Amino acid sequence: MILFFDTSALVKFFHREEGTDVVVSIISDLNNEVWISELARLEFICALHRRLRMNEINEDDLNKALDGFYKEYSRLNTKKIGRAVLNEAEALVKRLGRTLGLRALDAIHLATFNLFNELEEEMLFVAADDILLSAAQTIGAKAINPISGPQVILPKTTNLSG
Repeated sequence: MILFFDTSALVKFFHREEGTDVVVSIISDLNNEVWISELARLEFICALHRRLRMNEINEDDLNKALDGFYKEYSRLNTKKIGRAVLNEAEALVKRLGRTLGLRALDAIHLATFNLFNELEEEMLFVAADDILLSAAQTIGAKAINPISGPQVILPKTTNLSG
């Protein structure tokens, strides 16, 4: 399977929390191909520092998670952010920002996935953020929320009849 991870799910591989077992299972499965946006590196570091500020983790937990991330990062497949991704992110915010509250960084992850997904068959979007998952479903993506379990969440369908 080809899977694209948002940072909200990726962080669970490096720090034990709700959804960690599902993420570890997915990433550790050698049959799976895991992709991330290059944005995930910075966002991951920011997410851990926020958890430290909020006293959700301590300094030792922060350092262990960062060390693990730096060691594994080179093994992850990374998609670059370019003009096409930023244009797609802008279009997604214009389409979904008002109704779903899609945020800028989430739009970049989703745009990266969406453009990459056009080239691949049956790619899954993995996130632990309800707004982002709703946006992914709205654009027709199949997704996994590791907090809910490993089952695939199907895209939202639009009723085209009268």
